[in-house]
Amino acid sequence: MTIVIKIVIIKLMKLSTKIRYASRLLLALAEADRKISTSELGKLLGVSPLYLRNIALQLEKNGLIKSTRGSKGGYELARSPSEISIYKLAQIYGDLELVECLQDAEICGKSSKCKARKLWLKLKNCIETFMKKVTIKDLLEGNIDEYILYEKEAK
Repeated sequence: MTIVIKIVIIKLMKLSTKIRYASRLLLALAEADRKISTSELGKLLGVSPLYLRNIALQLEKNGLIKSTRGSKGGYELARSPSEISIYKLAQIYGDLELVECLQDAEICGKSSKCKARKLWLKLKNCIETFMKKVTIKDLLEGNIDEYILYEKEAK
């Protein structure tokens, strides 16, 4: 029983590949502070340029990057790294619900009486709060330790 619970929690916490690659793409653009082509980004990140174009399309659509066509074209940040939160990436590329019943209580007939649902809701809120605070600039500078919400000693 414990093994199953651990597996479920691990699966709940996994972010999509698109969120991970989008953050890497934004970090590469922020570090370079210049336009970078998809082929150069592909080599830099070890990802197919076609896959990166799909990711970049959503980033551009949401105003995080801008693109220029042509021989001197490429992608660059449309905002300062301090204005781009990790939460925004999660909104663009993924579902932020840890368990389905948080999004729709009707999915599970036990939602109204479930003692664990409150835990999932608090965990979701903590993760969202953390992700809203952490920006691309924080990741570049390694400043995420200051955003620990609180720590409580185990009994």
